[in-house]
Amino acid sequence: MASHLEKMFGMQGMGKAANAALLEAINASGRVFMINTEVGGKYMLRFALGSTFVQQHHVEAAWGVIQSKVEAIQAEQTNLP
Repeated sequence: MASHLEKMFGMQGMGKAANAALLEAINASGRVFMINTEVGGKYMLRFALGSTFVQQHHVEAAWGVIQSKVEAIQAEQTNLP
């Protein structure tokens, strides 16, 4: 695996507040740590891997945490009055 991977993403159409809540939920899990940035005026989340010891299962586990938090926030958003 490459020694460095960086991805930037956000939940499209959900706005800055929802993406900030996603970042907070991901970091609160204690399993993944991410930061935010703004690209072209859009709030984005940054996911970077830089260790030579990172293996595919680490990436898949991190992506699982991210996906579960996205699903939870989307469910919250759809249940709002």
